[in-house]
Amino acid sequence: MKPSLRPAIGAAKSSIWLPSDVPGLVAEFYSEFVIKNGGNLVSQWTDRSGEGNHATQTVATNKPLWVDAQINGYPSIRHDGIDNFLSIDSLATILDGNDTPFTWFGVFKLLGGLGDADALWGVGLSSSATPFMDFITYDYGDGTKYHLRRRDEGGAALLRASGGTPDTTAWHYAILTFSGTTVSLWVDGVKVIDEAALDGDSLGILDNFALGAATRAGPLSYFNMEYAAKGFYDNAISGPNVTLLNTFLATKYGL
Repeated sequence: MKPSLRPAIGAAKSSIWLPSDVPGLVAEFYSEFVIKNGGNLVSQWTDRSGEGNHATQTVATNKPLWVDAQINGYPSIRHDGIDNFLSIDSLATILDGNDTPFTWFGVFKLLGGLGDADALWGVGLSSSATPFMDFITYDYGDGTKYHLRRRDEGGAALLRASGGTPDTTAWHYAILTFSGTTVSLWVDGVKVIDEAALDGDSLGILDNFALGAATRAGPLSYFNMEYAAKGFYDNAISGPNVTLLNTFLATKYGL
């Protein structure tokens, strides 16, 4: 796709290409676009894709904190690892149980020690305490890695694709693509999961999508982290578009 010539978000600090130049963008979040109170607690992270999939939180104790000038002059959305999360339930429909392809991208920093199933995001059902798909860090006995996990509706039959070595010392940018049967993950422009198989479970019709938590029903797994950007496509974007997106994120955030 020919790059757009219009200015990108954060014009002086980013490329002329925008994530919206790739079809299928269903949610696009940047930390400079929020609704917050006088204490900088975030009630809405505003979706810039035009699809209206805003990430929201109405309970004060569950709201993450907006912190100014944390990465290349941009603010961050900071989760405390205790009870902070944002909901995008309208986005749950992109994972409809039929191996639906999607892409996630994000710019993030891990703030604490790597714990048990620390979740960057998770999707599930309000009637179940088990997330059906989530993107986490976890040590399965081979060192802490990034994992895309899937379970069936009974919480069993865990499948996962894993790779990369998370750290808590710096900001990172990442892109995850799910083709419907395989997973690939790029961290800081390096491919750390290469079309790993992830298939076999039926996820059902999901209604629960959270940022910074594995699921909202029943016991939660929260993530002690901060974000500068996050987005989702309703397809597995192509290799050339992954390269463009990597360049956009690295340029905008000086990584």
